[in-house]
Amino acid sequence: MRVPLAAFALFAALPAAAQSLPELHIDAADGGSVLRVRNNYTQTLDAFLIEMVDYPGSSFSFWEDGNRGVIPGAEARIPITNMTVGAAPEYVKMQAAIYEDGTTAGSPAKVAELIERRRVSLQVTRELIDRLKKAPSADAAKAGLQQWLETIPMKGASDSLEAARRSTSRTIIGGVISKLDSKKTSEILSDLHASEKRLVKSKPPL
Repeated sequence: MRVPLAAFALFAALPAAAQSLPELHIDAADGGSVLRVRNNYTQTLDAFLIEMVDYPGSSFSFWEDGNRGVIPGAEARIPITNMTVGAAPEYVKMQAAIYEDGTTAGSPAKVAELIERRRVSLQVTRELIDRLKKAPSADAAKAGLQQWLETIPMKGASDSLEAARRSTSRTIIGGVISKLDSKKTSEILSDLHASEKRLVKSKPPL
């Protein structure tokens, strides 16, 4: 398999691996499924990636970073609307994790993907802050962000890192667009500054 040079650079920068991945258990639920993620490591779980692997005719990917810190020994319950996950739990795997102290677990390629998502999140967050500050109104900001979102394709090259960049960008921009309907621009900016601060301090360093 031919590996892009950018991927080699990411792998080389990875920190030492943790003992093991978080435990993953899946429950079927009405209208969806529940992901149960248990942290058995000695540090708080900051980020993780779950994927459906080798399931015929379907795919699933779920990542979190900074939304909930799962402390050692605790379990996070995450409801999702995907029913296939609960119907075929044997195909759904915990692929990578990053802990609060910067140690990692899982596939080096998937850990690199999580770190790349963080880099993109920081870049997009800073661009959002700049755009919102310069926009003359919330409506103008929303229109500008919608135009930006439309320049980022939902699908493209099959390279997993590029796909991660696209999906991360679209998720963050789309989230801010939806918030502009219900929150003040000043409140959104406050949230974005908090995200920026967290990402800058995250480990491993970006």
